[in-house]
Amino acid sequence: MKLKSRIMHKGTRGHEITERQRRINVAISKIRYKVERTFGSMHRWFGAGIARYVGLSKAHAQHIMESIAYNLYPNTWDYCVKLYQII
Repeated sequence: MKLKSRIMHKGTRGHEITERQRRINVAISKIRYKVERTFGSMHRWFGAGIARYVGLSKAHAQHIMESIAYNLYPNTWDYCVKLYQII
């Protein structure tokens, strides 16, 4: 099984990215924004990303608890989309 690179391409001054690289960036960003939105929301609401405990097992438990809290938190964006589809 070959791993695919999921790193977006970036142009530099005088070296623009090709059309193929632009299409790859679009495909990557469709997946990436969902993941980034989740971690960004966890960071904003619960202060995720900062380990408050010493030790791998305690830090892991903290991350699991933050994930559970995120799943229990009412997701207003999905609610608005469902409400819009009903109307």
